[in-house]
Amino acid sequence: MKFYAAFLISIIISSLALGRTAPNDKLFVHVGDYPLGKATTRMDYLSLDQRTGLLYLSKMGAGKLLVYDTKTDKLTKSLAGFARVTGVLAVPEINKVYASVPGDKGRVAIVDMRTNKEVGRVSAGVFPDGIAYDPIDHKIFVSDEIGRAITVISADTNRVVTRIRLGGEVGNVRYDAVTNRVYAPVQSKNLLAVVDPVHDSVLARFALPGGDHPHGLLISPNGKIGYIACDQ
Repeated sequence: MKFYAAFLISIIISSLALGRTAPNDKLFVHVGDYPLGKATTRMDYLSLDQRTGLLYLSKMGAGKLLVYDTKTDKLTKSLAGFARVTGVLAVPEINKVYASVPGDKGRVAIVDMRTNKEVGRVSAGVFPDGIAYDPIDHKIFVSDEIGRAITVISADTNRVVTRIRLGGEVGNVRYDAVTNRVYAPVQSKNLLAVVDPVHDSVLARFALPGGDHPHGLLISPNGKIGYIACDQ
């Protein structure tokens, strides 16, 4: 008898969104767990389209890109053919979803959000991972973790513009609209790199005292603060 473990997505929301502001209330409320299909494998990045409520997730080990409807709490699509998919970014402004596929010779897949059909793939280095979008310069920035660089792709032509060498393994990558800068942790150097998206050049490198192997990165919108997760 074979046993299959079902993947679950655990929905947690801030109690502030529910209007609960009492000091003794929990900051987050667990809403529920919802199945994402059968098979035991690793999940990686996820990206939410706030316009539609669709959540895009990389089912890394199974090579699938999942589409989950947060309004109905149902898995609506399971797109196959994404060998060892890692980073995922939904860009509603241009109706595209980008997915890093290091298992396909280090390429980034581009999916049309309106049809859920793949429209192309672009070479992005050795091991493409995190993805960021600059809406001003219409560029996609992909962290090439093992390739020690950021690959820059034109969102208009779906072609590589250049590669920005960072001198170490690159973790996630984020675009900040307030500063119009791209930020990426250089995990093997314990640094945070600041990139100018206009000229595709490194502006600064900041040490991260006390951090070991910084990989994850999140920038709070208009908050002038970033959060970096260190693997070690």
